[in-house]
Amino acid sequence: MNSKINGKKLPKEMEQRDFFDLKEIMDKLYWLRADQTNEKVLWTKIHEIKMTQAHPDVIYLKYNFDDEYISLNTASDTRSSRGRPKKTPVTDVSRDELKNLYREPIALPKPLYDDLMSLCKTEAIPIHYHTFYNNLHSVGNSEEEIDIENEDSN
Repeated sequence: MNSKINGKKLPKEMEQRDFFDLKEIMDKLYWLRADQTNEKVLWTKIHEIKMTQAHPDVIYLKYNFDDEYISLNTASDTRSSRGRPKKTPVTDVSRDELKNLYREPIALPKPLYDDLMSLCKTEAIPIHYHTFYNNLHSVGNSEEEIDIENEDSN
């Protein structure tokens, strides 16, 4: 589902519980080459991903928001490169089988957390977002951790 106002797509706000650990599922799928182009998928360059219930083994992706979707059939690999076993389709993965990616709130480094709190105090971050930022957790650098970091950089 896309959120739009006057034809412009808006980002969907997500919570930590919306992210799942898909490693076990991904290991069973074919993820390397896009069907239409047979080009290697550049995962870090993707801007948009879409999946449909009608085609659960196909991932539609875009490198730019204005591009047409490129399809990636995750169950279509019939080749076996370098002696690796062929990938098989994974079907009907229920939400109950998925594990949350994070088991506890993600902690921010203390300096970043302090900067965000400072931006809230000066209202550089709008007030209606303050509850979100105030609920963030931080992990501080102890003197020992700082010393180790300094030794590593030498």
